[in-house]
Amino acid sequence: MSLSEDNTTTSSSSNNKSFSFGSHQSFPLRYGWIEKVCIDLMKNMDKNKPKYIHRDNLKPEYLCLEYGLGSNMAKSIRFWLKACGITIDKPNSKIEPKFTNFAYQTFGPNGTDQYLEKKETIWKLHYNLVTNSEFSSTWSWFFNEFRKQSFDRQQLVNDVFEASNSEKKTYTEANIKRDVDCFVRSYAGSASMSSNVAEDALECPFVELNLIRKSFGNTLVAKRSDQKSLPDNLFLLSIINLSKILHSNTITVETLLNAPYSPGCIFLLNREYLIERLEEIHKISENSFVLDQSSGLAQIIVNKENFKNIDQSIDINFDNKDAA
Repeated sequence: MSLSEDNTTTSSSSNNKSFSFGSHQSFPLRYGWIEKVCIDLMKNMDKNKPKYIHRDNLKPEYLCLEYGLGSNMAKSIRFWLKACGITIDKPNSKIEPKFTNFAYQTFGPNGTDQYLEKKETIWKLHYNLVTNSEFSSTWSWFFNEFRKQSFDRQQLVNDVFEASNSEKKTYTEANIKRDVDCFVRSYAGSASMSSNVAEDALECPFVELNLIRKSFGNTLVAKRSDQKSLPDNLFLLSIINLSKILHSNTITVETLLNAPYSPGCIFLLNREYLIERLEEIHKISENSFVLDQSSGLAQIIVNKENFKNIDQSIDINFDNKDAA
């Protein structure tokens, strides 16, 4: 579902998916982490095994020595590399870790954005993160299941607590509070602009997307709006992946606006701007999708003959399943 095919099995319902908290060690993603690791490790790739990463190079011990980090921050970097679709990394498996196609095409030696200078790249990292419920449950749940536009941290903690503890496994409120705190700092920064934590949060790329904003007092706002910096190919990818989930030749505008894993939810698009983008979808999708408003029910129609070609084209640009 994300730019990584490994994530397409995530459930679209909070009742069916497992939650995972705390692997980020309470550190939001920082500018420099993804870029530096990619540049350093890709330049020393084994020519006989391109894109593969030596297992030791992702261990906290190595990251601590190489980058002068504490143990928890080193573990956090490894988490963010996985959660953002940069690495395929299963520490308990015999399978060697490797960079994804997305990582190599973006941050590789001839990558399109080696130093994370483009907002469109941040959008792609965001998309990977919020469609990855396996590693980033709070991020995924918020953008796909949470429907409140105005809330405070405790309200969010309460709702995540209720959703996560509806299954057999139970979680403590303290664990969820730490996860929610990291989530909020990832997108809205910190309440105290003079603290070291605030410095960390302001260095998080997702703050630039302005998806979650501080309001009066402790209130946070996730208001839907125009997202003019959202790249066409990512908007299209989100619709392609949603169509695969739904197994339908038609998708209503209402579904594209409010369904889990829809562009409306993932990118916090308002209805007017969503329709504006859909009016141009036939152009960017090579007529694979066409907006139809003639029946009184606005919907997009999938052209099966053209869909296969555009789907393969998107896969070439974004597929993270196998970078070899």
